[in-house]
Amino acid sequence: MHVTFSLPQMHCSSCIYLLENLHRIEPGILSSTTSFQRKEVLVTFNPHQISLRKVVELLAFIGYEPHITLNDVLQQKKPVSTVRRNKLYKIGVSGFCFANIMMLSLPDYFSSGHIAEKGLGETFMWLSFILSIPVVFYGASDLFKQAWAGIRQRDLNIDIPIVLAIVMTFGRSYYEILTGTGTGFLDSGTGIIFFMLVGRWFQDMTYESLSFDRDYLSYFPLGVTVIRNQSEVNVPLTQLQKGEEIVIRNDEMIPADALLKEGEALIDYSFVSGENRPVEVKSGHIVYAGGRQTGGKIVLQAIKDPSQSYITELWNKLTLKGRKHTNESFVHPWSRYFTAVLLTIATLTFVYWYVNDFSKVFPAVTA
Repeated sequence: MHVTFSLPQMHCSSCIYLLENLHRIEPGILSSTTSFQRKEVLVTFNPHQISLRKVVELLAFIGYEPHITLNDVLQQKKPVSTVRRNKLYKIGVSGFCFANIMMLSLPDYFSSGHIAEKGLGETFMWLSFILSIPVVFYGASDLFKQAWAGIRQRDLNIDIPIVLAIVMTFGRSYYEILTGTGTGFLDSGTGIIFFMLVGRWFQDMTYESLSFDRDYLSYFPLGVTVIRNQSEVNVPLTQLQKGEEIVIRNDEMIPADALLKEGEALIDYSFVSGENRPVEVKSGHIVYAGGRQTGGKIVLQAIKDPSQSYITELWNKLTLKGRKHTNESFVHPWSRYFTAVLLTIATLTFVYWYVNDFSKVFPAVTA
């Protein structure tokens, strides 16, 4: 069984690697192919070993909960729009807090850390402290979720060192503020989160603008002639239902898999297979969607909806499978090594200063 899920949380090559190796986590899943541009994954699974619900639960467990709502289906809206709006909210909140923290930090910079009015300096410091909280717990929430998902699956994705840096930066800053030993680095920390959110948002926009993918509807007719109440009626292709009789004339395309009921069918399947030699189809046999009638008028009975036709399933499967993730070949192999090397350096730094000068352990490791 094949099913396609929309996963708005997908944002990097580590996500792609994890999602395309679901069969290693769950034997019932035969294969999984991602589309980074569309943020979708095509999952092929054995329904006798795992149910559709279990597949959804597995995706949610590893941090990629599918976006499935009845409202989106009925209104035919893109699920990603809601997630995109949430990202813009996070960018807005983070940008507002970052700008104000920077403004509150200017007196400290210009006075070299010695503001004449001590009470004023403490006020600015605590205001920055308060403004940084929504940036960490709201703006950076997606980073924490992806890092935690990687840890649970023992995958050193690129979000782990980023989250570690955020924890170190804000942990040290909060410690200095609460103990009165410094003002911390809240301006730098909130700036990093803000610009990272902006960068990922532009990355998503860039991939969408560079996507020239078309679905099967781009090549199918807008409408189709059906027989209703013993008369021919033109209806939009999206309203064609299984079991309805379709009238196809010369040089018209077959919109859905159907059985030939009347007429002599001479079908050109060059759009489907590339073979331009017409195929003669006898009454009672199946005519596949994507073929073009090269003879006279024929009457068909749809046995599948257009969206469930063989050519549609083949199109969707090959479209997802055929996309090459150009960034995966470079970023993904190095992201694991980068994370491992970074953690190793931090550990060696801790050991070195612990032996030589314990007072420098905390500043050196957090740096």
